[in-house]
Amino acid sequence: MASITKRGNSWSCCVWHDKKRYTKSFPTKAAAEKWARLKKAELESAPRLKSKVVESYTMDYLLHRYIDEVHPHRPFARSKMTTIKMTAEHFKDVRVIQLTPDMLFKYAEKRRAGYKGRAPISRSTLNQQLTYIAQTIDHARTLWGVDLSSNPARDALSALSKIGLVGGSRRRERRVSDQELKQLMEASLKHHSGWIGPIIMLAVETGMRQGEIQALQWKDVDFERNTIFIKDRKHPSEKLGNNQIIPVSNKALEVLKKWVPVESKRTGAVFPGVKLAQSISDRFVKVREEAGLPELHFHDLRHEAVSRFFEKGLQIQEVARISGHKDWKQLLRYTQLNASSLVDKLNG
Repeated sequence: MASITKRGNSWSCCVWHDKKRYTKSFPTKAAAEKWARLKKAELESAPRLKSKVVESYTMDYLLHRYIDEVHPHRPFARSKMTTIKMTAEHFKDVRVIQLTPDMLFKYAEKRRAGYKGRAPISRSTLNQQLTYIAQTIDHARTLWGVDLSSNPARDALSALSKIGLVGGSRRRERRVSDQELKQLMEASLKHHSGWIGPIIMLAVETGMRQGEIQALQWKDVDFERNTIFIKDRKHPSEKLGNNQIIPVSNKALEVLKKWVPVESKRTGAVFPGVKLAQSISDRFVKVREEAGLPELHFHDLRHEAVSRFFEKGLQIQEVARISGHKDWKQLLRYTQLNASSLVDKLNG
């Protein structure tokens, strides 16, 4: 940007570039305009110098700063927060100006294969990690003065996608049979804390996510109206304030009543021994192994619940009211109805 001002018998020209000001006086306006054009061309063609501070920025610093600055305005889901922090650990002390697509490619190969005792990660998990790095670098280039000719994470994602190292998650169509549910409940009896069994049944009856179950309070359960209040339910854009009241079955309420039979003791958290949502999936992994179902995921219980809602004859809008899905199209993947449940309708 340039400005030219007449001062007495001369013309003062001021050129701004990269937060710096360059000034010079000329006897004529034409001379000032010419100098402004040449100076702007010179400055814009010269390589931008990186400050020593920016050169010292490491990826773990950028990722944590990204959390500190962005999360308060657009809260991250728990899974995103965990992934970013884990990614920061992997790239600790790696300076951003040293990060290259080749470095990320080698990292991707190691993570997909598993190394240093770590289990291999999926294409979708790796895709998430590199996407969060790319978002952080975009943010840093725009707001923090990180001067890079391109975003190495986005360059790497493009190449890795073409060779299949990263990609979207594969949809699971896993149903949980009555026999498998019985095996899970029998295995859960071996765990003296006692909460994993009721949580499994509550998930199958309500379709609630593990984070929603972990955060459940007794005051959120209305035994008279057969409803449960869920605070800050997962939503693609509204991370806070997306509160919902869902209808629940008598069986779901019976699970809770059996868990704490004495009504006067139903205060505070429903499952006070579960401090973190991750504790549920960690315990579930042990239970599924003992039940001989190593490939089963806790989220499969939600899939089973929603599938059962459809099998009971609920319409898609009614299921969405319970499951919390905002996009009805997402519910199509849950409609893996058992063939036997459709026979009567076909023969009707």
